[in-house]
Amino acid sequence: MIPRLRNSLRLLLPLIMGSILLPTYAAEEVEKIPPEVRGTKTGEFYHGPIEIWATPSHKQAEGNFSHGLPDGKWTFWDAGGTKIVEFNYRAGTFSGAVKMFFSTDAGPGLRGKLKFRGSFIDGDWEGSILSYYPSGKNRSERVYRNGVINEAYAQDNRGRYMSPEEALNVAKQDETVDNAYVDALDEYINKWVR
Repeated sequence: MIPRLRNSLRLLLPLIMGSILLPTYAAEEVEKIPPEVRGTKTGEFYHGPIEIWATPSHKQAEGNFSHGLPDGKWTFWDAGGTKIVEFNYRAGTFSGAVKMFFSTDAGPGLRGKLKFRGSFIDGDWEGSILSYYPSGKNRSERVYRNGVINEAYAQDNRGRYMSPEEALNVAKQDETVDNAYVDALDEYINKWVR
């Protein structure tokens, strides 16, 4: 987990887990009803394919563990069955492609549309990170080199480019939200798959 976000994550986790991933449950209910983890343990560690079921009819996540650590592609769905995120691990560290999608709550015309795409290298954002408006138009791009925002571009919902200062502010806000989101998912996986 990115250390600078630990405190904000603690505040955001119940909101993220309660309303984005499990919109049919109140946040308090999430703690009362633990999900069912389906997978194989080798000794004391999970190893191989894993599924996390919020209810008997709602598969919330699936991915892979290798010797007790998340490894490979992970996918999450909301309670309406819409895929909301895909990301990758290498030996417990974010590495590879990340995609986020608009949830069922966005409505029938928007659910499942691409909201965000980018990638990690060894736990840090790297390269071009793109976000989109629900219309599908480009919202912002932030370009990372060595885990730091090096360039930023943003457009308003009418397609007009923002100034470099405005674009950098959008990029920093997006970075905070995106970090909190993927950290919350990481914490969720590691909380239930032990």
